[in-house]
Amino acid sequence: MHYLRYPIMAIAWTSLIVQVYLTATTHSEDVSLQMALFNLFSYFTILTNLAVACSLTFINSRFFTDNRTHGAITVYITAVALIYFLVLRHLYDIQGLNLATDIAFHYLTPILYILHWLFVVEKGDYEWFDAVRWLKFPAIYLMYTLGRGAFFDVYPYPFMDVNELGYLMAIRNSLAVAVVFWVLGTGLVAIDKAMARPERIGSR
Repeated sequence: MHYLRYPIMAIAWTSLIVQVYLTATTHSEDVSLQMALFNLFSYFTILTNLAVACSLTFINSRFFTDNRTHGAITVYITAVALIYFLVLRHLYDIQGLNLATDIAFHYLTPILYILHWLFVVEKGDYEWFDAVRWLKFPAIYLMYTLGRGAFFDVYPYPFMDVNELGYLMAIRNSLAVAVVFWVLGTGLVAIDKAMARPERIGSR
């Protein structure tokens, strides 16, 4: 199923480019183009879809040849789909091209990338502590988001909106999301170990 790489790349890059175009051409006159794009790339969804696109495009780079990198991205893109479906999808009325990119970001790319991880990525390299290591990027994103929000008074997701919830509730919600990431990461490691070829078990 190595051919999955190409449709995932096409969907991920196309949806990102279209979303950049939509942001650049429809942003509020009260917001500069630079700030509109800055806001766009402050969404975890956009950053994770970008990571998916890059991981399948720059396959010869040292970073993206590491199976743990693909594991981390799989956890992140799965969390993007899960949290959007359970928490966020009812909050927005999206139409037109925005609906197309929304479907790509939250459904098509996650499902295809999960399939890619299941059937293409070599199994047997993960350790249980990887589920904790993979929390590093979400933790950095949380600190960035809270710092950026304090400076610009803008928050990308309602469950992190300090203006509406206060710092205590926003951080509490973020910790709950961190638990989701950890559970997904632990599940991914368990699947990795279950699917590993016998000769790779215990090789690390």
